[in-house]
Amino acid sequence: MLELENGTIEVFLNNELVTPSKPYLRDIAKELGVSILNGNGNPFNTRQLGALLIKELSV
Repeated sequence: MLELENGTIEVFLNNELVTPSKPYLRDIAKELGVSILNGNGNPFNTRQLGALLIKELSV
């Protein structure tokens, strides 16, 4: 998983870029026990979810 300067989230599986990335981000969130919903109960968009997961994994 990689966050580009413009905020785009790229997900790699076996060293290959996968698109769309959101389903993979959801799977990662599920494995980590991270909610895919924001404080208002709405789903995070791809950039928000990716940034959240990167932050979670860097701890």
